[in-house]
Parts: sequence; structure tokens; C-alpha cells
Amino acid sequence: MVYYRKYRPQTIAELDLVDVREKLTSILSGKEIPHAFLFTGPRGLGKTSSARILAKAINCERNQEARSTNQGKKEREQNHDSRFMLHNSNFEPCNECDICTSITEGSNIDIIEIDAASNRGVDEIRSLREKVKFSPSQLSKKVYIIDEVHMLTNEAFNALLKTLEEPPSHVIFILATTEAHKIPQTILSRAFSVKFEKPTLEELSNSLKRIIKGEGLTIDEKIFPKIFELSEGSFRDGAKILEELTLNSKGKKIDLELLEKVYKTGSTTIQSAQLLEALYKKDMNSCLKSISEMANEGIDFKIVIEQLVEKLRKDLIVNSSGLKTSEIKKILELLNEAYASVKFAVVPQLPLELAVVEWSIEDTNQEAGIKKQGKEKQEDKNLESPTTIHQSSVFKPQPPTTSHQLPNTNDFLKRLIDEVHKKDKRVAAFLRSCKSAEVDSNILILETPYSLHAEKLSKKEFSDLILTSANSLNSAIKKVEIKAQ
Repeated sequence: MVYYRKYRPQTIAELDLVDVREKLTSILSGKEIPHAFLFTGPRGLGKTSSARILAKAINCERNQEARSTNQGKKEREQNHDSRFMLHNSNFEPCNECDICTSITEGSNIDIIEIDAASNRGVDEIRSLREKVKFSPSQLSKKVYIIDEVHMLTNEAFNALLKTLEEPPSHVIFILATTEAHKIPQTILSRAFSVKFEKPTLEELSNSLKRIIKGEGLTIDEKIFPKIFELSEGSFRDGAKILEELTLNSKGKKIDLELLEKVYKTGSTTIQSAQLLEALYKKDMNSCLKSISEMANEGIDFKIVIEQLVEKLRKDLIVNSSGLKTSEIKKILELLNEAYASVKFAVVPQLPLELAVVEWSIEDTNQEAGIKKQGKEKQEDKNLESPTTIHQSSVFKPQPPTTSHQLPNTNDFLKRLIDEVHKKDKRVAAFLRSCKSAEVDSNILILETPYSLHAEKLSKKEFSDLILTSANSLNSAIKKVEIKAQ
């Protein structure tokens, strides 16, 4: 069994997020339990695990007995429903009774876990509303855990709202989401919110130490900050990293040297620094060469972009890069967009390459636009002069224009880039680096400054898109050829 499942917390005391632990303890130590909870926060922080622990704590046989024994006359007179009562010192699940065991194993029929990403429609929620009317078979409280609840449709949310407004006394809802901003305010106002924030280094280290102790591992604790960085503050990802290091250690001590060997963090830092220097100089060729070398070494480009962003943030604060604030802001925006695209990129390094290309050619495009504007102003000025008017009156025969000729290749290239940009920003970014575009025998010939750009644009999916876009601008174009200078 993988570490993050094997060592999943089973009690409130084992939850590593201090704020969550304290909030749940406070709730379970009180006199009444809310009928609906909303767990929010990034993935991998234990929202589902906490929901199961909460379900066990409420339904644990030992706690049920303790509540019955300690329910005093005064409390009964206050007309509280006994099913909501919890004694202050009895809120942890025992993890030994049949109820706790069945919930841990996921076999209890009164604990219903629903993935809203797959069951997001109004019909599914209406079916749920019918089922909640029935009393639990084994437990005192039937618990519905709805994961990724933000995926529900508006109609489904409206149907769920009716149940949350007047819930049966034997039902508790635990809604979990990574995107709290997508939850309607009407739902938010009817659920007790528990926020799961990314852990501190100490909290993540405590989570890892539980695994280390259970597996009898030998580890250099200096490695914890590095795992914290690599996992981006996710307990689940931290456990996965530790497991991978364990497999690579072959029974030996897990230390920084091993982590560097597995994740290449040391070399990544050096190469990221070199890449950033080239970025500052807008040396696109050096940047792309550096990225290519990192790709050949199998370096994780998420880590590379994180290191670039962190260094840029520091440079923005102390202004040590020599760049304008607006320029650093532009690079950060491009890197942020690249980081979001890495996960889904067919070629891992492509988003970073596109960011580099767009940043490096930005000034070139601006200069070209300024020159073009200047030229147009000069032409307008010449047309206004008497000499120009006199010369223009002289008839000069012009060669006939055929459908495949481009009277203004620069203007055509600009329109082509705009057309491609509507369909794929990646291809448009590479197209911006092209120096010229001309048509020869119905063939559009694009010339790029570097062979890498020609290679990228020549890929079938890219060239097909360019051909379709070019043909929509000039129906005579039947083929596209890309060549480097």
C-alpha cells in the first residue's frame, strides 16, 4: 500500500494541520454538531480524511455510550436533541468498534461518498434528496461526503440548497472543494466552514515523521525543507516523494545527496540561474539551448519555473536585475502562464520555450511597429508635397497581381499571426519570430531566425493550423513551408 494511504490520519489528534485539528476539536467538544460542513483548500491536505474522521467521531459506539452516560438532567431540560450531544472528553473515534472499523474500511452503507465531478447534475441531487429521508441502517447519523462540490451545476446547487435548509435530523453533510469561490453564497451561509491552508514546514515534517517511524526509515532531517518545496505544501505529494526516495535508497540512509540524484535539484538551481541571466539579456538562443539541455537531463520544468519566479520576485523587491519593474512584471506573467500549462503540455518544456520566445521577441515586434508607423507617416507627408503630386501624375504600368501574390508580406504575416492566435496562442508565439512570409506557386514560405522555431512550426498539428489560417486569408495558398535562415 502506498504511504499516503497507509498512513492516512485516523484520529483528530493525527491531523497535521493545527488549525483544522483545533476547530474540529472545538466542534466535537460542544453541545451541538452542525448539520452541514464545508471543507475548503488545495488538494492533498486531508479534506477527505478529515471528513471520515468526523464521521467516525460522531458515530463511534464508545462515544455514543459516553454521551448517554454523561447527559445530565440540566442538558435534558434544555430540550437538546440527544443525537447532537457530545461529552467534552469523548470526541475521538476509538477505531476499534465495528462502526469505526467499517467506516475506516469504507464498507459502512450509512457513509455515502459522492464525487460531484461525475455526479454533478440536478437528477443526481434530486435522487439524493429522496434517499436522505430514510433513517440510517447502522449509525446514529447518516453522513454524506460530497467531494469537489464546486462541480455541481446551478440547478443541482438549487436542489441541494432545499435539503440544507431543512435537513432531516439524522443526516450530516460534509462538502469538500478545492475552489471555494465557485460555491454559491446561499450554500456557504448554511454550512460550517473549515479552511484547510497549506501546511508549515513543521506540520509537513510531522506528517513525514509518522511515516518514517512506521517504516523504520533512516533519514537526514535536513531533507525536509527540500521535500516541502518539491511537494508545494501537499501532504499527499510529500508522502509520494518520501516513498520514491525510499525506493531509490535501497535500504540506505535518505539524505540530500540522494534527493539531488533523484530530483536533480542542485543542477536545476544552477541552470535556472543561468537561464535567468540569458532572459535578462533577451538572448533567446541561449535560453532555448539551456531549456533543451535541461529537457535532455529529465529535469522537472515545474521546479525550474518555480525557481525562476522566486528569483524574479526577489529581484523585483531589491531591483538588482537592471530591468524595469514593468519588464519583470511581464516575465512573471509569462512564467505564471507557462507554469499553469506544464501539467497539460505534450512536450514538458514547450510552455517555458513559448514564454522565452514571447519575451525575447517583444521588443523586436514593438520596434517593427514603430518603424512601420514612421514609414506610413513619411508616405503621408510625401503625398502632401507638390513634388510628390507631380510625380504621381506620371503613369507607370504595374505588373498584374495574381491571386497568390502578397502585396504586403509584413501586413499578411501580422494578419496571419492574429488569425492563428485566435485558435492557438502557442503557435502564434512561434510565428511572431518569423522574419518574412512570401508566396511562391501557391506555397506560403515562412522564414524563422532559428532552426528550433522551424522545427516546432513544421510539426503537423502546427503547420496544419497555419495552412488553414493562411488559406482563410488568401484562398490561393495550398501549402506551407517553414525554413530557418
